Amino acid sequence: MQKLGEFKLPNFFNYPPYFTLQPVRDTREKQIQLWKELIIDYCKTQKIFVIGIEDEFPLFTNTVIENFDSARSLTHEAREALLSALVSEGRAEWMDKGRRKCLILWHRIQDWADILLQFREHDNWSTGRKDDAFRIAYCGRYLLLLLWSNTWLEI
Repeated sequence: MQKLGEFKLPNFFNYPPYFTLQPVRDTREKQIQLWKELIIDYCKTQKIFVIGIEDEFPLFTNTVIENFDSARSLTHEAREALLSALVSEGRAEWMDKGRRKCLILWHRIQDWADILLQFREHDNWSTGRKDDAFRIAYCGRYLLLLLWSNTWLEI
């Protein structure tokens, strides 16, 4: 089984057709579901919050697939389709109108809001102890996520 650092990649990652959007609807839906799960799992374990469509995101290319002259990479269209699928089910948000960067949500916004609310209630975030507030792994370095979650709490 192939790895990216300590992250174990699923078997389909070494299957070349998965790097090309499949034309048959049922097959394509299964393919996209596998990719969505992989992207969320990888981002969560690696603490990645933002993916750029044009960036060299490690999952978008497989350099070790045998019997091919060059690495297998997802096309721009495939990358956008996968990220759009995550957006449509509330697992990501486009960060710009051009759809170049995507905020990956390991949890849906409502779930992030619940996590932050629970953290606040159980860990005395309201006391103003900044070290406690920033110790929480979910906050990461993207305060935008916190703002979106807090906005959801206010709704």
